[in-house]
Amino acid sequence: MAVPGASLGESLSSKDKRAALARVLASPPFSDSPKLSEFLTYVVEQHLSGQDDRIKGKTIAMDVYGRSPDANGGGYNIVRVEARRLRRLLDEYNSGVGATDRVQLRMDPGGYVPRFVKNTSAEPTPVAEVDVAGSLSPPPSYGRLLFLGSALVATAVVVGSAFLMMWGGADVDPSPETKLPAPETRAALRDYSVSALQAKDISAEARELYFPVFDARRQGIALDMFTYAIELAPNLPDGHAGAAQVLATLHMITPDPDTAHMYLDQARLFAQNAVELAPADPWVVAAHAWVLAQSGDIETAASKASLAADLAPSDGHVLDLVGVTSIFVGNPKLAQAVSDPMRLRDTNASPGTQNIWGLANLMLKEDDKTIEAFATATDSGTVVSAPSLIFLAVAQDRMGNTKEARHLVAELKREWPNFPSEFVIRSVFAKSPTIAEEVVKRLFELQ
Repeated sequence: MAVPGASLGESLSSKDKRAALARVLASPPFSDSPKLSEFLTYVVEQHLSGQDDRIKGKTIAMDVYGRSPDANGGGYNIVRVEARRLRRLLDEYNSGVGATDRVQLRMDPGGYVPRFVKNTSAEPTPVAEVDVAGSLSPPPSYGRLLFLGSALVATAVVVGSAFLMMWGGADVDPSPETKLPAPETRAALRDYSVSALQAKDISAEARELYFPVFDARRQGIALDMFTYAIELAPNLPDGHAGAAQVLATLHMITPDPDTAHMYLDQARLFAQNAVELAPADPWVVAAHAWVLAQSGDIETAASKASLAADLAPSDGHVLDLVGVTSIFVGNPKLAQAVSDPMRLRDTNASPGTQNIWGLANLMLKEDDKTIEAFATATDSGTVVSAPSLIFLAVAQDRMGNTKEARHLVAELKREWPNFPSEFVIRSVFAKSPTIAEEVVKRLFELQ
């Protein structure tokens, strides 16, 4: 395709091309994306060495991302996804800060060979003072990166803006007891790489943002943090498990089927990455279970959720993720067990834990425990969420306290007049249609 103001770059020297590459790498967001910069540098170096025939998905997967292409196409998928992101960022650079560059670097769809063009519409500008004499060969690869960036995070916020409260109340701050890695683990990570230690800490902090589950803004912030953790340390499983967990959650809370499907595809990719890196890590197993649940593989999801609880019987975040998965797949007994207030945990139970406990007991028709779980949040001063009012009203109605149930539904209508109650109910009880129908029916009758 002809590009206005550009001409083919056969007459450009290697110095011109290296200078163009250096300008791109020095610009945001490339300066903040070491792995993406490595990808671009690799293909440019291969091109400058006259080895365009080596610039293929297979070689990029192995040389840049440390992946051997397999029968499932994992290595190829990483390269294809990253190449789309790379082309988008190059287009943004060339139409933005690089619009006046004398030489522009491009990558056309359908391949990975870089293309350099003279920008005939640009005013002559002095070449930036960068070191273009030496080799720009990529540093050793330490793993793989990911597809998601700020655009997807923004989409998460827009798509889920209606769901600002769920399973933990509104405006609940992250726990002050964020569980960072143990001192010995931190020391080992620091000796290995400062970036690895940073990635571990960022992932630990992002875990605390999981509740409220239906708060898409919160999920978007967590996704951004996990993305950054992966860029810092691609070989650590935490960022991949976290990204998979968030994307599977976005799949559940997103009404638009095309957008939801996109989230699920990416969730599967990151879950696969996490499993390949650390198949026995409890968080990885729990995140994989959640992705499988959203994919419809209920039996395997339930099995892996149970395994995750066995692997980490006191890890609060793993137990919460197991609880959410168990509610979704229709296994309230496991959800009840992992959220039991008497269960020993390595940190205090989160607001989400309390609501998992309430939902599990609602499914098991132990309504006194459901009322206690959700009423405790009110008594402690926690802001009650719209779903909490729904489930509390249903439990009260079952117990014969219809007047109190109607009062709760009236509060729901007054405080959240546009809350999509039926969508949320059917999302939470997706694999328990009998319970979903009962809750919807009772809610309708109490209005």
